[in-house]
Amino acid sequence: MGAMRTAWRRWAVLLGGLGCITLLHGQSLRVAVELQGEGAAEGASVQLLDETGSNLIDFAFAEADGQCAVKAEKAGGYLVRIRYFGYRDTLLRVALQPRAEANVHVRLAPIAYDLPNISIVDKIIGLRRRGDTLSYNLRAYASGAEQTFGDVLATLPGLTVDEDGQVRVGTEKADALLLDGKDLLKGQHHLATQGLQAQALEAVELIFNYRDAEAQFEGRDGEGQVAVNLITAEQGSGKWQGNAQVLGGYRRAVRTEASGFRSGASSGWAVFMRQQTTGEGPRERPIGQRLQALLREHEFGEGLVRKLNPWAAAGEMGLEPGTVRNHDWHLSLHGDSELSPALHQTLYFSAAGASRSVRQQMLNSYIGTGIEELLEKESRPLLAFFDLDYRLRWEKGRHAAGLHLPVGYYRRAQQEAQHGTLGGSQFEQSLYRRQPRYTFRPEVSHTVKWGRAWLLKAAAHWWLQGEEQNLEIRSSLPFLGFEQGAAAPSYFFQQLHRFESARAGGQAELTKSWGRSYISYILEASRDWEQARNQSSGFFEPIDARMATQVWQQRFKVVKDWGRKVRLMGGLAQASVAQAMGRQATARRFWLPSVLCYVEYFKGHAFSVSGRRAIEYAGLWYQSGSALVERPQWVQVQSLAPPGIQQRTEGTFSLLKRPTSGGALYNLSLSITAVSAPFVQGNSLEGQTVYGRWLFAPKSQQFSMSAFFLHSLPRWKLQGTAYCLRERGFASLGGTLEPLQRAARNIQFSLASVRLKEWQVKAEARHTGGWQKVEGRHFSFDQFWLEAEAARSMGDWHVRLGYRQGWQRGGGASSRVGLLDVAVAYSLDAPWKLFFRGHNLLNLRPAIQTEAFSQPHVEQARIFEVFPGQVTAGAGYYF
Repeated sequence: MGAMRTAWRRWAVLLGGLGCITLLHGQSLRVAVELQGEGAAEGASVQLLDETGSNLIDFAFAEADGQCAVKAEKAGGYLVRIRYFGYRDTLLRVALQPRAEANVHVRLAPIAYDLPNISIVDKIIGLRRRGDTLSYNLRAYASGAEQTFGDVLATLPGLTVDEDGQVRVGTEKADALLLDGKDLLKGQHHLATQGLQAQALEAVELIFNYRDAEAQFEGRDGEGQVAVNLITAEQGSGKWQGNAQVLGGYRRAVRTEASGFRSGASSGWAVFMRQQTTGEGPRERPIGQRLQALLREHEFGEGLVRKLNPWAAAGEMGLEPGTVRNHDWHLSLHGDSELSPALHQTLYFSAAGASRSVRQQMLNSYIGTGIEELLEKESRPLLAFFDLDYRLRWEKGRHAAGLHLPVGYYRRAQQEAQHGTLGGSQFEQSLYRRQPRYTFRPEVSHTVKWGRAWLLKAAAHWWLQGEEQNLEIRSSLPFLGFEQGAAAPSYFFQQLHRFESARAGGQAELTKSWGRSYISYILEASRDWEQARNQSSGFFEPIDARMATQVWQQRFKVVKDWGRKVRLMGGLAQASVAQAMGRQATARRFWLPSVLCYVEYFKGHAFSVSGRRAIEYAGLWYQSGSALVERPQWVQVQSLAPPGIQQRTEGTFSLLKRPTSGGALYNLSLSITAVSAPFVQGNSLEGQTVYGRWLFAPKSQQFSMSAFFLHSLPRWKLQGTAYCLRERGFASLGGTLEPLQRAARNIQFSLASVRLKEWQVKAEARHTGGWQKVEGRHFSFDQFWLEAEAARSMGDWHVRLGYRQGWQRGGGASSRVGLLDVAVAYSLDAPWKLFFRGHNLLNLRPAIQTEAFSQPHVEQARIFEVFPGQVTAGAGYYF
């Protein structure tokens, strides 16, 4: 209870501080705009200028009642310009008193234009809203120090760019990032935000209720989806734009990169390539994420019935902690084109390869066994990956059809040398692991609509995926009943594990719509066939297990929309899950309700209440009864007894302000989740080996709170996020269940400059931590980072300097690390640039970092070297 009270105090201080920021900020002017003879002037542009009229201080757009507010940092005299297309501009002089709000009422008189279809907008207007589209004038925000698309987007109100280069609108990732109106990135935002240069960007549009081609044909509303459209200087011309860079330097550091894209009237193409040995994270999307995205597309009832995916983290190609040497390659080719007025195709292809050298020291405490393991390892992984996604869509009259062909392949080969102690016994061993994975999932669909209200959609999909793990171990100790080698004491173990699955499924949906509201009846069914085979030396028996799973669901869904101010959604599903494994067969039925209520009560301010019940079922991977050896000391046993089904009941309450034409954004949410019969993993010690087994627990509960705040001031952009999770459940210790409590928190604040002449400044503070209590053990970890970055453009020179200071503690270890980065660019006669870059300059010699984390069955602390610093220089060509 003490920890919970402490968490509540932290949240009270956090939310109170966020509130004080808005209450204490400066002087304000509230403007009411009326159109002569027409009433309130919704969307009228209001600009607050200095007394000379040449500098923009703040701006806003009038809401539905014709009112808006602008703010100034200092009291004094200002000019106010009010504009509305088709009406006369009005310029007023006002005096703002310290910490007070002034009020102005303006009535605009109509005028006549002789320029048909032409809308004249002043360059100083920062934002313009037309229907569901909010347009940004980049000149009102950019300082000139921005180098990439991501730098520019980070200055715009309502938008942020996270560490991975993903564009976020408020707290959520943008549903689509478009280049000149075409989806050339397929969710891989970082390819544009980190790879394309700022000078190619002309304007940015934020599109609310975004609808892709399928949604437009079906006449569906965007249902809250948001897209960001990046408009380039060569929009629609068909000309290639991009850049190529080559850098080399200290410690054989090499970095080459090329990015290019073109957009024409009916087609668009984008190419991204990079090769580097500089320790930068790769840009490809791992196959594990790809599989998750594919699974989400066909989760039953929008996730009401979901199959657990053991490949959730599979195919990761990011740099592991402790990477001291790397060589990475990446190629992406994306296309979007119209073959004819009725035929449209998209192609997304990514390929990557890498060779790495990784060194780590790990301390593992296996809960419930009394065993601690100290492990030092050095590994050399080789990775290869490709992902192909082809879509073809045909539309004509009342009919539309689609073909989707995604293919993915991932391969990892790794040699690893290990030595350490387990329970006081020393060991030394070497491992070789080879893991190929593949997936192929074709899909066809057909949609027909009649009248203005009825829609029938049918789709069929198939799934093929496979995985193989070939493991060879040589050890100085006879773990796992190893066979004795020719030279004693030397022991040998080998395992070949294969997992294959296939799926066939289909869906039919009948929809009746009226306006933005509709009612749907959906029928879904699928059948999975899975097989697991395992052959091992030692005392493991060969495994050849098969399972068939059949899932069937019907559901009703009703959506009632009152002009986007009030939205009510309700659904009721009946689901059946039947599993057969050998002579065991089970079948269960569930009723799964869901409800969502969204109410906008004042100028973009809204609240939402949602709740639902969902189920998650385990496939053969969790229930095969086979033993998958990770290393001699650790064996994963897939032993969950069928039926492997857990039920989740979720409820969320949120207060939020959606992105409008200006002002602050916020989102405060409280969520409660209860899981009945959850899957838990626990340990049991047999001989010198720890076995991890799955079993069911009675229940678990999760409580989470999140807060987000984003406020754009005339010169600064302030953002704060916080997340806190508390979980109560059970852990499996030696086959018995013990109470478990866990907590996690993540807090982040950042302050970034906007239009600060030739400067770009950013400061950020982050804290991540958590704790776990089980069987009288208390484990905690914390991580703190402070970051500061400044950039300035001086004629042909651009200089960027960044410093990060980190503190980590947990698992009985702690560390502190400082990272200094410098980047200098000099523009020659167009289109050339020269570069000098220094990364991690304070650690040209190895520096040590610590990380810690916990799971219900293990506590782990890692100690590793930070990637060595390097200095590079080179040139870039821009076209």
